[in-house]
Amino acid sequence: AATEIYFAVRAVKRRIQFKNPVVDFSQVLFIDNPYPQGREWQHQVRHRNGMMAVPGGRLLVLDGLNPGGKLHKLAPDKPGFFWKPDLSFDGRRVVFCLKKHDEKSFHLYEVNLDGSGVRQITDGPYDDLDPIYLPDGKIAFSTTRANTYIRCMPYTYSYVLARCDADGRNLYFISHASEPE
Repeated sequence: AATEIYFAVRAVKRRIQFKNPVVDFSQVLFIDNPYPQGREWQHQVRHRNGMMAVPGGRLLVLDGLNPGGKLHKLAPDKPGFFWKPDLSFDGRRVVFCLKKHDEKSFHLYEVNLDGSGVRQITDGPYDDLDPIYLPDGKIAFSTTRANTYIRCMPYTYSYVLARCDADGRNLYFISHASEPE
């Protein structure tokens, strides 16, 4: 009986939410990752720097906001762990960060919303995370490229803000803080 009541309440909440006039879209972009593993997996920084990341993540689009909606996988081509996708202003591309199973760091990637044209934007031994498109066509993100460390975890990089061209060139730091941003 409790299960039936739960689903009945969920159905009412769904009807109310979809009557909201700001819900004028039919697709949702999201990531699906397995839980990180290891002794400190609950600590947020462990999720973000990939030390405990488990391959098996997917970058997905749900087409249809109903139980019959269809999932479309945009990435990866290799098993990996995702973090923070961002949709372009024109709604045609997605920038995201991915740590592939056979690499040590997160890198930035871009893919068309139809799943075509996957391309890597950044590379190297550093983690590049949380990318967002900027109105001028550039990409802002957080990175460990500044070689600073978190005070409570001296073996864990601190993240600073950076910006680069859409192709990954002309990378420069927006900040030089010694604490994560």
